[in-house]
Amino acid sequence: MINPVTLSLIVAAAAAAYGAGVAARRNLDRLGYRLDDELNRPTPAPRRWVEWVTATAVATVAVAAAAAPQPLLMLPMLPTALTGAWLSAVDLDVNRLPNRVTGPVAATTLAAVAITAALTSSASVAVLSLLGGTLAAVVFVVSHLLTRGGIGMGDVKLAGIVGLALGVQGVNQVVLALIVGSISAIIWAKVTKHTGPVAYGPWLLAGAWAAVALDAALGVAAAR
Repeated sequence: MINPVTLSLIVAAAAAAYGAGVAARRNLDRLGYRLDDELNRPTPAPRRWVEWVTATAVATVAVAAAAAPQPLLMLPMLPTALTGAWLSAVDLDVNRLPNRVTGPVAATTLAAVAITAALTSSASVAVLSLLGGTLAAVVFVVSHLLTRGGIGMGDVKLAGIVGLALGVQGVNQVVLALIVGSISAIIWAKVTKHTGPVAYGPWLLAGAWAAVALDAALGVAAAR
């Protein structure tokens, strides 16, 4: 069971993440991420979900960490938790995941993996992370080739980041995230009768958070 002190820390983390989400939404509203050939696109509706998604993502990581036998294994998920909503909003608007954000997210994720490996004195953390990142990236490279670019290289890079972050918890988590994300994207496309390129980033991230949320739920249940 999560004690009151830990719960207070989780709430504080979620509140701070909400603030970061507000800043991210204001940045999005300026449309500075659009390229010259994207400037004439319709202006998106207010994306007030960004702060709530950011807060929820960070809270989920915090709960999973609090309930896990090794809380530090959740550390590599933080960069994606803080930037995932921003990336999703951009992808939904212009079907693109900017390198200027995915690059730093990848770098900080790798740094978090290195810190986790050092603090846990476990080389397997780094090995599993690299396996997870490689697996996810290879799956998406193949998908990119099979769909003739329907799955973009931005999706390939994001998949690699998610694989690195989730891999420290086990390759099975990476597989779960890819399956849930893919099924969700397919269902959405069928229900909405969507044609053309799919903004896959949000669905890939949804799969990652489903894997983390499952970990959190199992951890809380086991602690009872």
